[in-house]
Amino acid sequence: MQVDLDDMDDEVAGAIVQAIAISPAEQEDEEKDEEDDSDDSDAEIENELTCRGPDLKKYGTFYAMTQALLYIFCFRWRDLIDSSEEFDDEDPQAFIGQELVWTEGIKETLSRAIYSKLNPLKICSPPIVSEFAKIAHHLRFMYVYPLLETNKRIRLSQFASANGQGALRDTGNGSNDESWHQLDAYFPFDPYQLPVSKKWIEDDYVQWKGIPGLNQDEDEDDSSAEEDDDEDEGEPAEDDTATDDEGED
Repeated sequence: MQVDLDDMDDEVAGAIVQAIAISPAEQEDEEKDEEDDSDDSDAEIENELTCRGPDLKKYGTFYAMTQALLYIFCFRWRDLIDSSEEFDDEDPQAFIGQELVWTEGIKETLSRAIYSKLNPLKICSPPIVSEFAKIAHHLRFMYVYPLLETNKRIRLSQFASANGQGALRDTGNGSNDESWHQLDAYFPFDPYQLPVSKKWIEDDYVQWKGIPGLNQDEDEDDSSAEEDDDEDEGEPAEDDTATDDEGED
């Protein structure tokens, strides 16, 4: 049976041509991708159901991916704004106080991961979590400080896997240092310093740009502390009084 595409609606004809153009191998690949997505979703649901709490050993891959996302957000948040054309990239202050339109799905995906039972903000490196919390709040992207306060009362050693079986680890050693249950603060965005080959990437490398006012409170505290130190150094030493001299006699 022959089909005359000229007699069809353009949209229907286009769909038929596209379907014909897809080879059986490509169709199998698409079906496999759909099955893989379904398997990933099932695995995620299973992890949520079986998770007892944050556990680096058991869910290490998830935490590494989440920490990478937090890093990327802190470093490249300007690229995640759909409405960035309306602002001057050279003036970070232009973004502050604005209702920013973020790339579709980014806020929902991060929020779902952060507030899951796996609780990545407890496992990810504290300096990275702190920087993400400040930037996300400053840009009205997400407010995670209540969760950070709650996490201060969580002992990771209570959820650490023993031989991968999820059993409670003995916490009777009296140690309060739980840093070994958390990820290291590796930094993947160091500048490329090799003098000959750096020319290949220097035009694409994005320099770190701070956000005006983000660390204003900390800067004011540091300035106040420095001023106090200067005042203390400038004060003359007290002379011995007659009473002190008499007391020594």
